[in-house]
Amino acid sequence: MDSSRDYCFATGETFAELLKPQGVPKSVCSTIFTDLCSLYAQEHRAYHNRTHIEHMLGQYRRFEVSNPSVELAIWFHDAIYDPRSKTNEVDSADYFGDVLNNHLSEILLTDVKRLISATDPGHPRSGDPYEDLLIDIDLSILGAGEDAYERYSAAIRQEYDFVPWNDFAMGRTSVLERFLQQPIYATAQFEHLDEKARANIRREIEFLSKRH
Repeated sequence: MDSSRDYCFATGETFAELLKPQGVPKSVCSTIFTDLCSLYAQEHRAYHNRTHIEHMLGQYRRFEVSNPSVELAIWFHDAIYDPRSKTNEVDSADYFGDVLNNHLSEILLTDVKRLISATDPGHPRSGDPYEDLLIDIDLSILGAGEDAYERYSAAIRQEYDFVPWNDFAMGRTSVLERFLQQPIYATAQFEHLDEKARANIRREIEFLSKRH
């Protein structure tokens, strides 16, 4: 993570403002924010880091949506990330519950944990509009410009550098092909990215096949 970057959204101030209406003390917000930053700065995170959270918060702020559950889910959905693990989303939801259990209502805690869990790519979409919005924001990188997409795909490879190339290419291709077999975006806010996302994905699959 480039520590010199000017984060407009993923700051301690915006985090505290988000939790202020819930009555969470500033000292608690500061402690949790510091811990989150440490998690997102872990060395193995080439993509799933604070820059990703900043990007998602920026996408979220583009729309006239005010939903603390969605915003909290953005902050916490990748709090726990190990590319070797298959339980990152569940673990992130549990982490959120652990650090804010004594400060938020049971309704809000449950809602945010549900949203975090929904970002598991292995789970089918439920059709819930806020889950769809969160997932579409998370997948917005797929519809980015070519340069940004190539940086993203390179960062994913870096996170999986412990996997031999041929194995990575096969696994990554399988993941990408699943995107092509269904609508990528479920919300009106992001459906315009579908064509670009498919072009990016097909280009990456072609690259992977040439290296395989």
